[in-house]
Amino acid sequence: MGNIFTKLLMARQIKFEEGEIDLMKQRVVIVPNDFLIELSFESDKSIDGIKQLYQSAKRGVKEGFAKELNKSFGLKGAEFIKWLIDISGLSGWGNHDLIRIDPEKKIGILKTMNAPVAMKLKGRVNNPTESIWRGLLAGGASAVFNEDIDFVETKCFALGDPYCEFVFKPRNILLTEGSELIKKQI
Repeated sequence: MGNIFTKLLMARQIKFEEGEIDLMKQRVVIVPNDFLIELSFESDKSIDGIKQLYQSAKRGVKEGFAKELNKSFGLKGAEFIKWLIDISGLSGWGNHDLIRIDPEKKIGILKTMNAPVAMKLKGRVNNPTESIWRGLLAGGASAVFNEDIDFVETKCFALGDPYCEFVFKPRNILLTEGSELIKKQI
């Protein structure tokens, strides 16, 4: 984490000014984890809530943050995915390991340890909890691959798994698979 922060500082791509934080020419905010936990806990009460939270996060990143970064800096493919993962670790979304990626097929698996929402909601929910994180990832991946990409949480720390794991694929492929997890999450 320190390495990416140092690189951003040296390249003057992170600025802290009164009332504003800019990361690579994009305004960002720091919010308490309790805010994300409450959103996630409330969305867990209905499948529609889970889907809405996910789609909102996805749309916001795809049409905002990732789109603008891509336009400003021209990051592409696996390089852009790895950069987004590094930034997310710096931002407090946990520690990540990109287990598998096939840029041509636009598929992969990401493992997240120390996921902030899942850590706090362990044993309190009935569904995978990282809908906001999945949406952020899906929005970034959709911008990277210029295709509608979705993430499905296949393992969740809050449900007793040792970490959270996400499979990603183009939306049209995932929808044909029809598993219960896919139906609940996208």
